Amino acid sequence: MQIDRLSQFIQDEVPEELHGRAWGLVVDELRRVDTEIERMVEESKVEQQADTDEY
Repeated sequence: MQIDRLSQFIQDEVPEELHGRAWGLVVDELRRVDTEIERMVEESKVEQQADTDEY
């Protein structure tokens, strides 16, 4: 799993005093991805509704 790999990377490679910032970046990116997925789902619903309305 990518999170496990990322966790290990932060643990092994990132200086301890930067762990908080590193995890903050991870969380920020996960929120962005979550928002993007929600947008894709909504667009899909709109497209499916438009296809249904055409018939």
